[in-house]
Amino acid sequence: MTIYAFASFRFDSTRGSLSQAGNELKLRPQTARFLHFVLKNRIRLISKEELVAQVWGEDFVNDQAVFQCVNQLRKALGESAQEPRFLRTIPRKGYRWIFDGVTEESEDKSPAPVEVDKPAPQGPVVARHPQPAVAKRRGRLVALGVVLLSALIYVGLRLGRNAPSATPRARVAFLPFNNATGDSQLQWVELGLMDMVSQSFTGTGDLAPIPTQRVLKAMKDGGIQRGAALTQESALQLRSQLGADWVIGITVRGGGETFILECFSLDPKGKTQDRRYSGSVLTQLAGTMATKLKQELSGDATPTQAFSSDPFVNQTYAHGLQLLYDGFEKKAIPYFEICLQKDPLFLWGGYRLAFCQFQIGQLEQARILAESLMARVAPKESVRGDLLTLMGFLADEKDAEPFHREALTLWRELGDQEGQSVALLNLAGHYSEHDQFQQASEMYKEALVLAQETGDEHTRASVYGMMAQFFFDKNEVAKGLSYMDQELAIWTKLESKENMAYVHINLGDHYAYTGNPELARDHLNKAVTYSKQAGYIPSEVMALNGLGELEIELEQWPQARIPLTRCLDLTLTLGNPYEEMEARLSLAKLGSLMPDEALLKEHGERSIALAQQLVEPEHEIYAWSFYGDFWFNMGDAQKAVTYLDKIREMAEGDHPMVFLMQARAFFVEGDFTRAYEKQNEVKQRWPGVWDGLEERRLQAYKKAQKNND
Repeated sequence: MTIYAFASFRFDSTRGSLSQAGNELKLRPQTARFLHFVLKNRIRLISKEELVAQVWGEDFVNDQAVFQCVNQLRKALGESAQEPRFLRTIPRKGYRWIFDGVTEESEDKSPAPVEVDKPAPQGPVVARHPQPAVAKRRGRLVALGVVLLSALIYVGLRLGRNAPSATPRARVAFLPFNNATGDSQLQWVELGLMDMVSQSFTGTGDLAPIPTQRVLKAMKDGGIQRGAALTQESALQLRSQLGADWVIGITVRGGGETFILECFSLDPKGKTQDRRYSGSVLTQLAGTMATKLKQELSGDATPTQAFSSDPFVNQTYAHGLQLLYDGFEKKAIPYFEICLQKDPLFLWGGYRLAFCQFQIGQLEQARILAESLMARVAPKESVRGDLLTLMGFLADEKDAEPFHREALTLWRELGDQEGQSVALLNLAGHYSEHDQFQQASEMYKEALVLAQETGDEHTRASVYGMMAQFFFDKNEVAKGLSYMDQELAIWTKLESKENMAYVHINLGDHYAYTGNPELARDHLNKAVTYSKQAGYIPSEVMALNGLGELEIELEQWPQARIPLTRCLDLTLTLGNPYEEMEARLSLAKLGSLMPDEALLKEHGERSIALAQQLVEPEHEIYAWSFYGDFWFNMGDAQKAVTYLDKIREMAEGDHPMVFLMQARAFFVEGDFTRAYEKQNEVKQRWPGVWDGLEERRLQAYKKAQKNND
């Protein structure tokens, strides 16, 4: 049993109970799981998507569940979103535990455990969604590009493998198998068997398979159907997108006593070749094909570790891989458990099992299994590096670095360049989280050099994006912008429209925040264009909202209404009530400033209803504040103050909107000194709510104060 102690609180992770000074505080089971996951991962930022996957999984219905957990937890801890002591919301990124003094206590005896494991998600999370910005001011940077490849970057573990080699290798892209047998029971060949064949090239000195996630993303971007037969045209397209030397697609035919594997390949010179293999046991046939291909393409005839000697284990393992790549980690676990039981020497099955346990929050089980596998794995075996990385994430904060360091050393010895990238970025993220900027900088630079040497453009762009965020966090804006420009150049070269859109959103937000509206508008418009070309609504919503907020700050009311209305229309197609609330709040804000009572009522009333439905009091407060602003702008201070009283009642104490509306009231009353004091206090205490409009109000109050004196 683990008990977390912080401030005057104690949280029993096994019982899911929170107490303060001996008094137990009521938490819903979901909130207890939420708190446990945050405390276990308190050294880093946790995205909303990760929380959903780890805490709710397939039980997740909508964003309301997350916000209810956050609100209940804040209430129990006695804090607010504006002045957090323990849990901080990072706009558009997620949540982070910020209280340093957390200790962990373990006891041998404990009551029967409460079920805290989460179900597996229905599918992989590949799209970014903006986090709520309560004050409606956009953050400096949104999260990194949607294809940062969670298997490579900081908080992720890799699924695909590259072959170890001390020198750059030819890159091979294996496509999902085309199941042409007509047997729906063989669906597992598509990704499961394909990944096993790809893994077979581990140990090949001259060839390196491109990770499966990256291949799938390139196919999606290029409009190539998963599982379709490979053509020369699509092979050429994918080779360009992935920077591959070889592109290989395999069609499975036959059934019963005879299976046929038809292998179509495109070589580095652009020549195509067809190969044909036949056999009675499909998984054995795939292993034989992989061995022959490897020898033919590279001259390497070393046995593969990607297949078990037991055909039943191979088929079971492929089933598990198919589920894993489709995002069903919990459903994949029984398959990997069978693999480990039937063939304990097949360590890849054990690693996948531990990986899935980690993914669904069964951390203790994952830790025990990973440790037992480490005792059996050879010192120079590549799966050891993956196990070390997993153990680094399972370890306590103080113990994580040595695991990543050992993994880096191993992958350097093996010449595994992808493994080195994983370890370097894990270490860079670890150092950044602990404000060890010099060490983090060294890791980022080494990762960048490695990506440049191997010609891996996707990873190089991802590293540039991470380094941009790193330098922005250090307030080294010029360097941050330089790396962001380099990231954009690569995504442009690769024609990755979604990532191009997000980089332009980042740049637009930056220039809007730093007072360069023309550049901000240009980048946000480009983001809209690329989002449309990619057919990706979430990034288009973000870009349109940014354009609307920019025009509001510039007091260009008609110009603001156009993108904000379009933004609302798109959120309605998404069917996400939270996104709808955010869009309507922007339009309600616009109505209060124009002033346009009809616009305010239409969207203000709906915003309040959605905020109540989603249990989002912060958003409801801001919606009511727009009504107050409207009447201030209409010159009716008495009516405006009635909304101030409502906000004060809802806020239960200090709240920036109480101070801002008090400042407006004092200004209308002619008490310019107190108006300036209240406005300035908000700027000092709640910088997150500050925008260009509030700054102009502050200067107006200051000017009126001087004139009055």
